[in-house]
Amino acid sequence: MNSVRLDPITGDNVRSVFNLSVAPGQDQFVASNAWSLAQAYALHDIAWPRAIVAGSEVVGFLMLQIDPADEHGHQFFLWRLMVGAAHQRRGIGTARLPCAVTVGA
Repeated sequence: MNSVRLDPITGDNVRSVFNLSVAPGQDQFVASNAWSLAQAYALHDIAWPRAIVAGSEVVGFLMLQIDPADEHGHQFFLWRLMVGAAHQRRGIGTARLPCAVTVGA
């Protein structure tokens, strides 16, 4: 697998993130990236959306909620994680999860 990284959502990659979809039957388990990007825009003060990029290709989407003032003491948590259908079962989600967790540390 190429190196996998988390990139900010920009004008250059937003369409690629928007166009990703999960495998058939998985859509009931994760919100669409379109909805997630809308939430990130509306809740920009607590949303941390990122494109998951392998090599030079956008292969997934990750979003954390980062809220130091959370009333339940949950300062950050994984809000969304999806890997596009064509890129699943390659360890991409597993490779990025530790990176995402260190953001809140």
